[in-house]
Amino acid sequence: LAGAAAVARGGDGCAAAGELASANAADLRSCRVAGQEVWVEVAVSGPDWHGAGRDLVAHARAGP
Repeated sequence: LAGAAAVARGGDGCAAAGELASANAADLRSCRVAGQEVWVEVAVSGPDWHGAGRDLVAHARAGP
């Protein structure tokens, strides 16, 4: 939502999404803006099970 709100105000949606991801200890892996819509992919380090750590990944779309 931060990205879409920034775009609606004429700002950089991906920069806003990246700042919010960082503030929540996540990495912004990808971001795409098309018109008023913003698509993002974020990731955080997941638990280490038997020496095999995995990233937890989420995708989101925001906009009108």
